[in-house]
Amino acid sequence: MKKFFKIMLIVFSILIVILLCGYAYFMTQFPKKISAPDMKMSATPQMLERGKYLANGAAGCIDCHSKRDYSKLAGLLIN
Repeated sequence: MKKFFKIMLIVFSILIVILLCGYAYFMTQFPKKISAPDMKMSATPQMLERGKYLANGAAGCIDCHSKRDYSKLAGLLIN
């Protein structure tokens, strides 16, 4: 019985050391912070039209990211 507890103590100690090493590695390596570039943009009429086109047409952002009037159009299909 004494031998069993000694083996379990060694296994538990090794497990604790592995977990501590993994935690130390994770905390030193992640997240790698990269500074965002300092960018200045001006809104031109062409850029606003392009954004309107993307949001309403090509990307379809408005379909999910806006309030819907279910009395005019059909709603989502729910099973």
